[in-house]
Amino acid sequence: MWRRWPHLSNSASAAALILGTPKLAFTTHQGDGPPVLFIHGMLAAQVFWQWNLPAMRTVSTPVTIDLWGHDRSPSPPDETAYHPSTGFVDAFEAVREQHNVDRWMVVSHSLGTALAMHYALAKPHRVAGLVITNSRSGFALQDRAELDAETERTVKAIGKRGMAAFDRSPIHPARSRRLAPDVKSTLAEAVERHDPFGLSQLLRHTLPLSSSAYRLAELKTPTLLAWGIYEKAFDAGAKLAIERIPDLRVARLQAGHAVNLGDRDGFDNAVTGFISEMDNNK
Repeated sequence: MWRRWPHLSNSASAAALILGTPKLAFTTHQGDGPPVLFIHGMLAAQVFWQWNLPAMRTVSTPVTIDLWGHDRSPSPPDETAYHPSTGFVDAFEAVREQHNVDRWMVVSHSLGTALAMHYALAKPHRVAGLVITNSRSGFALQDRAELDAETERTVKAIGKRGMAAFDRSPIHPARSRRLAPDVKSTLAEAVERHDPFGLSQLLRHTLPLSSSAYRLAELKTPTLLAWGIYEKAFDAGAKLAIERIPDLRVARLQAGHAVNLGDRDGFDNAVTGFISEMDNNK
């Protein structure tokens, strides 16, 4: 039986940034199982997972983080911190080491899924199981130049308007057509706490390098795809995952992009079952 992990303070984050070693903000929630890392997507935050935590705590000790520039995490000035296969891998490893475990599982969403796949590819001996969801960035096959041009337009808009540049963005939670009103308002409040500089760095240095579409066959970690089937724009990504990821399980869920919120029961059941299976097989 795994012991309950105490809540770990994140007060070191601000001090670490001053010392030149920025750390991701995280919260370790009490739970009955091994530590599991939860990685949100663009414009979300740790709060993205709060509705799933009651179920997740029955089989794990959830560790939720804020990505660079989001909510309580800093925005490192060095662009290398934002690179998916190096900077973010190092940041995730720092959180793992603080929890004193050799291996753990990772649950992810959207851009978080892209980052989680880079993590599992770079550190397969550290990731015991991986949950991925709808992530167009993680499975993108678009031309790099096309992505760079679109990203640069958004970065310029952020420079002029700050967080207001996202007001009409389809990824802003306030514009979701599928989320419950209370969920939308909670997620929208978190957006107001984000740092425009950190987000612009993510767009410029993370997003163009985020896809693992051509390396999926190298992903040896046992993986669950929690697929929100209502998001038709992800059909091609789901097809790639099914065709190329060797050890893949698929849960087709009645939800759109935010699958953990759109079909909460389905997501919770699929993910807790997967975590339990991986924990029993360790």
